[in-house]
Parts: sequence; structure tokens; C-alpha cells
Amino acid sequence: MAIPDNDPKGVSSLINITEAGTLKDLRISINLTHAFLGDLEIYLQAPGGQRVLLQNRSLGNQTSLQTSYALLDTPSLRRLLNQPITGLWQLVAIDQVASDTGTLNSWQIQLGI
Repeated sequence: MAIPDNDPKGVSSLINITEAGTLKDLRISINLTHAFLGDLEIYLQAPGGQRVLLQNRSLGNQTSLQTSYALLDTPSLRRLLNQPITGLWQLVAIDQVASDTGTLNSWQIQLGI
């Protein structure tokens, strides 16, 4: 999916979880490319509407991001613990600066219940 340049809405990709359960653990894996990753903010939005910042604009002039975010290294994810897992999980990538473009190649969510 193309990440729109300098667009506050960004791009959203959805994963629908149909299983029931309460969130005890999670890991988000992301693969994206961008001419200047420092332009991007990346968020995870849970089915209940809670939005967590996974990555702020700190990646500088890197051009490829292939990483995972988990409870141990991304403390803000703890806000989602004990929430229902059923529904639409959304990854949002927002390009905050004009001139450089990129692509969300893929992402995965692993939920522990």
C-alpha cells in the first residue's frame, strides 16, 4: 500500500480478528520502505479505538524498516492489555513531511490470549 506524502490521514491497513479472548501479549511485525523514514509516524489501533504510537519520527534517513514491536520494547502497548481482541486491528502509517514517499509492504499481528 502506498503511504500518501504529507497526509495527516496516512494509510491504514486492517486485520480482522474473529476469535474471542482477552489480550495478554502481542507483537506487531512491520515491513515498509520509504525514501526518508524520519518522515513517518506509525500507530496501532485496537478494535476498541485505543491508538498506540509504535514508531515516532526518529528513524532519520533510513529507507527500510523491518522490525517488530512487543511489550518488552514498546511499553505503550501495555495500554492494550486485558482488552478484547475481537474486531478490526489497524496499522496506520502517516507521512508528516512533503517530498518523500514510501510503501507499507506488509504487517502482522500476533496476539496472546
